[in-house]
Amino acid sequence: MKQAHKDTFGVDANDVEARFWLEQSAQSDYPPSILQLATLLGQHRALDPGAHQEHGLRTIDEAQADQLSYALLAKLLAILKTSGNLPSLPSQKDQWSNSQFNSLIPQAQAMYEKLEKKMSDSSNKDL
Repeated sequence: MKQAHKDTFGVDANDVEARFWLEQSAQSDYPPSILQLATLLGQHRALDPGAHQEHGLRTIDEAQADQLSYALLAKLLAILKTSGNLPSLPSQKDQWSNSQFNSLIPQAQAMYEKLEKKMSDSSNKDL
């Protein structure tokens, strides 16, 4: 995966830097960025405490990453399932269409349900 990233973009993959930029982009409610950030956090990547200071990222643990990923997926599903909230995009080459945004729903829904089960199972163990 890291080699594919380098081949595609010409730079080494850096999860912390990716998290920084995805967090910036997700603030504008851009669905692909929200999904990518939720995926990054759900895979417990970019959580290394030492690497966060240079980018000003909040240090979080795996449980917090799961909760944040879950919240991001809930937000994404709300945006995607409410057609009026889809970003208006100019019809330019390589821009996303509404059908492409809607194609994110099954993936986001599956990730959301998987995280919901994982968090439910872990809270049941704590009882």
